Amino acid sequence: MLAIIAQGAGGPGEESSQRAAKLSAEHETMGGSRTTGWLGRWTNGPLLLYHGTSRKSAASIRRNGIDLDRGVGASDFGRGFYTTTYPEQARLWARLKAGHEWAVLAFEVDRNALGLLDTLCFVRHEQWADDLWQFIWHNRLEQRPHRPNPPSLWYDVVYGPVARVWEHREAFPRYDQVSVHTRTAADLLQRSLVPLELKEVT
Repeated sequence: MLAIIAQGAGGPGEESSQRAAKLSAEHETMGGSRTTGWLGRWTNGPLLLYHGTSRKSAASIRRNGIDLDRGVGASDFGRGFYTTTYPEQARLWARLKAGHEWAVLAFEVDRNALGLLDTLCFVRHEQWADDLWQFIWHNRLEQRPHRPNPPSLWYDVVYGPVARVWEHREAFPRYDQVSVHTRTAADLLQRSLVPLELKEVT
């Protein structure tokens, strides 16, 4: 079970309590079916993203900001900082990477600000989704920027599935990833960092 049990300096306050309630509600949906029927009016609220990492790296991100140079070049969407909309996916990745010293950072990203960024999206993950797999092969093998034309060699943000065995065009059916590749996008994420960490309650 995931729960919010740690907070940043300065106390929870009403705003942090509201964030905690939102995030806890998001976690509760991960293990079972979502409620069907009327879910309320669309408000264009923030997009919740999660980044699984080690406690040491989480502290560094809070203190020094997101360092894009630390991203692995041979990744699905290229060098960058990777997040997901699934907190459980972030937790699993964090535990694989850091063992017992894992942490999950949460971000509440303003959709209006996000919509202004230069974005690339992939929806389908089947083997016949040539554009997705060509893009992943480009990043995994050639490890070059997304595009050759200025003003930026990289898309700000890339949304899409997660490759399970990229050589065989196989993706995880329920996972997703949202990666940022430019300073502009990384700064937006940094400003969206929630002053709470997600940890496991046993």
